[in-house]
Amino acid sequence: MKWLRCLLALALMLIGVQLVAANSSYAASDYDDLLQTSPSLYVYTDGGAKSHKMDISSSWLDELDQTYNRRLAAGSGFPSNLMSELYDIKSSGSLGVLMREDPSWGNTVEVFGTSDPNGYCGFVGDVVNGGFGCMAHTGYSAVHVEYFTHSSFGGNGCGYWWQPQTCSDNGMNVYTAPMVVTETTQPTSLVWVPNSQASNIKYYFADFDTTYPTGYDGEIIPTQPPNATYVAMGDSFSSGEGNPPFEAGTAASLNDCHRSYTAYPRLLQSDVSLHLGATAFTACSGATTTTVLNGGSGHATRDEGPQPHDRASHQPGVPHIRRGAAPGFHDRSGSADARVIC
Repeated sequence: MKWLRCLLALALMLIGVQLVAANSSYAASDYDDLLQTSPSLYVYTDGGAKSHKMDISSSWLDELDQTYNRRLAAGSGFPSNLMSELYDIKSSGSLGVLMREDPSWGNTVEVFGTSDPNGYCGFVGDVVNGGFGCMAHTGYSAVHVEYFTHSSFGGNGCGYWWQPQTCSDNGMNVYTAPMVVTETTQPTSLVWVPNSQASNIKYYFADFDTTYPTGYDGEIIPTQPPNATYVAMGDSFSSGEGNPPFEAGTAASLNDCHRSYTAYPRLLQSDVSLHLGATAFTACSGATTTTVLNGGSGHATRDEGPQPHDRASHQPGVPHIRRGAAPGFHDRSGSADARVIC
């Protein structure tokens, strides 16, 4: 009856597997699918078509500063102290950035923060009627920039030709007045996302004290901008020279790095099966070994600085080097912390 004993053992094993699965499902939080994160920060430069992305992971604050000051100069009536408050918050407070997807127009970026070093986030209410929010305690400054995006979003543009231009050099703009509170007189909401809208939100980072529900097994919001784990450096062989269209800001009179939307690094980044994580695409047409490593000004660097990215991860990785025959570019590959393509 050996076969009977084997059959019984198999049946018990299958029952056990089902019990484990049932228990695991029971233990999971109902909130597990409500938070989404993104390893990079980007906007679409072709509005609702959503086929061209501009990565602003490392430049979002500079882009915001530039367009906001142009808004003020154009007489927008926006609060004049936003950027000073924001830089103070970045230095010693609680800061967060998220992306809000619109099904028809593209996406917007929201920046929220408080000088309160113990700003806090969490779920409030039940899964159906509640939401996720971030707060500041009483007695601190608070800001929320809600409508920061590329000028192609909704066809907003940068103003008529006879008006002062309000976009950044790369076409970013702030289209509504932000919330700026110098000192809160009560606990103040910085951002609120109803659970019914959670699928449209991706958090880039939030340096807040975040409380997650008991049993929560979903995504955890990073407290700092994710480090780049894939760095694409080099000259025209990596940037995608000769293969337009090029990313916003890299086909201009002061910058002709010509980083193509269909360059090899972007194709790899779009392949979710590779799990590349945060990407830094810094290749520039005309670069040499010297300008890749040291930066500089002029034709070969376009004032972009060294290509090894300041967000590069210190996790062990294997460099992936692409070599070309461009003059002045020599192989300097070797050990590398992040995955690199040149």
